[in-house]
Amino acid sequence: MTLLLDTSLWIDFTRARSPLPLKQCIAPFVLDPACHLAEPVRFELLRSARLQEARLLEA
Repeated sequence: MTLLLDTSLWIDFTRARSPLPLKQCIAPFVLDPACHLAEPVRFELLRSARLQEARLLEA
């Protein structure tokens, strides 16, 4: 099964101020190897990322 996650999940997962319980709830979906980023989601995510975060996300 392939997953396509909305931008809000990625942003909440990577945002430093997001509560830990929220990140823990999102983690299994974001870290799933079957998960994919659509180009619009990738654009939104990289647009809001700091330089170091963008490098990690692109890797």
